[in-house]
Amino acid sequence: MVPFMALTLEDLDRRVSALEKAQEDTTETLKWVVARLGRIQAVQDEHTLRLERLEHKVDGLDGHLGNAHARLGSLERKLDELMNSLPGLIADAVQSVR
Repeated sequence: MVPFMALTLEDLDRRVSALEKAQEDTTETLKWVVARLGRIQAVQDEHTLRLERLEHKVDGLDGHLGNAHARLGSLERKLDELMNSLPGLIADAVQSVR
């Protein structure tokens, strides 16, 4: 059995002071962590909003690109039709001149 040592008021006061100091340090650390997390959250929210705006712009560009692709397809079909009709048009023009 460990013999019980009587603590003096000075020992108790020293221990209480050490505990208070440790608690104060822990409290300050937690305050710093909370503030840091708040700043990180604010930056993350800002980046999330920017990403949403960029996604919206990309969606709009995708729509415009789809329209341009459809128009290009239509132009290609018209050019193909013209290329197929051109020999006949030239032959008709030559015969009408004779």
